[in-house]
Amino acid sequence: MASLLTPQLKRLLSYVRPYTFRLTLGVVLVAIVALAEGFIALMVKPAVDYVLDPSVVGGISVHIGDELIDGTAASRLAEVRRKLAG
Repeated sequence: MASLLTPQLKRLLSYVRPYTFRLTLGVVLVAIVALAEGFIALMVKPAVDYVLDPSVVGGISVHIGDELIDGTAASRLAEVRRKLAG
């Protein structure tokens, strides 16, 4: 059976070997960060789902006290229609 490591691959591995610990540590740390971000997303999702309004297709609508900041796609389209109507 022929060796799976070609001479070029063996030469490349000789350059990588001194950094094996750093590469392994980097991969492990990336996995930990990814798991933490996934956990955070699972914790935040119920709060965001409670606040989201399914009738808002695009953009955001924020109520602060008595003031409404409407940046939804529907409000922007209504503004364009009003301007075009003159």
